[in-house]
Amino acid sequence: MLVAVGLKKRKLAWMLAIESLLVTLTGCAMGMLTGIPLAYYLKSHPIRFSGEFAEVYERFGFEAVMPASTDPKIFINQGIIVLVIGLALSAFPIVKALKLDPVKAMRK
Repeated sequence: MLVAVGLKKRKLAWMLAIESLLVTLTGCAMGMLTGIPLAYYLKSHPIRFSGEFAEVYERFGFEAVMPASTDPKIFINQGIIVLVIGLALSAFPIVKALKLDPVKAMRK
């Protein structure tokens, strides 16, 4: 619709790229802001298994507890991976917008 009213395709592509970047960065930040306190809580209060699940763990020589790690590398690596995947997936609508024919798009 924007191309049909005169917006250049390059400006539309930039707009989509910036929007995708902001949405991805916001998602990464929100994920880290919720994940870090949860990891610290689970580190001080680990999940303890009971019943058959605990027996299986103990049979293999492990304590029936699920510990959490608060290593900053984990959060940074996961944030970078999500950012790269989000930006890679944002390439599809950008390419589609650049190839868009406004007359055909308005017919649909």
